[in-house]
Amino acid sequence: MKLLISESNTNTHSEMITGISISNNLNNIVSVSDDKQMIIWDAQGKVSLFGAYPLNSYPTCVEFVKDTIIVGFSDGNLAFMNRNGNVEKTIEAHKGAVIGLHSSNDSTCFLSFGEDGSVKVWSKSGSLRSQVATTDKPI
Repeated sequence: MKLLISESNTNTHSEMITGISISNNLNNIVSVSDDKQMIIWDAQGKVSLFGAYPLNSYPTCVEFVKDTIIVGFSDGNLAFMNRNGNVEKTIEAHKGAVIGLHSSNDSTCFLSFGEDGSVKVWSKSGSLRSQVATTDKPI
């Protein structure tokens, strides 16, 4: 795969990028930003820009899990979005901000890390499988 890199004044973030992820098939890159925008780039250089999130908080991280894009937010919620930018599901994952997300190699589950000091394992559909760690400090 070869990414087409070009400079553009349109379809870019206007604020700091807070999260970026590459799809398992290496064909797409997604980014989220403090401007509350999500941008998806494909391998041919096509850009898809999606407007403000319906949630009243800021995106902190993003992760591809198969064909679903999971976005973590500063209020502790996770949004499960399709590649068209539609929110399919929202869950309360942490007390405080979601600091990070990481999917398994086979995309059957993913981890979330929170400001509340917990690490949680979720199914790709958003069901909590387990809480694997809890500390008194953000992870």
